[in-house]
Amino acid sequence: MDKVYILLKDTPWNKAGTEYQLRTGSYVYMPKESPYLDSYSELQILERPEWFKEKDTKWKPETGDQYWWVDKHCISQYTWSDDSTDNKLLNSNNVWPTENAANNALDERNKLFKRLRKEV
Repeated sequence: MDKVYILLKDTPWNKAGTEYQLRTGSYVYMPKESPYLDSYSELQILERPEWFKEKDTKWKPETGDQYWWVDKHCISQYTWSDDSTDNKLLNSNNVWPTENAANNALDERNKLFKRLRKEV
């Protein structure tokens, strides 16, 4: 999931609260409403913490929802109860809404480990 940044102050083109997201095939963040009037590179955004903050786009299950998480070499399914174990997994970015999303995360992790082993 691409990062989304929220504008904290009004500009001549957009109001505070406007969401900026990465455009497909672009390296700049633009608002949906006026994409060509007001755009910033990620570096420009990061250099202006008083103007932008990153939006929390992490999915958090509701109590009783099913979720999947990546164990060492497999995917496990649990029911969210908002306990310390659930929140530890969430805070380590290891809570997924679907089995497919968890499988994709496992594949990405395995690719990273293979690349790291080659570099060592």
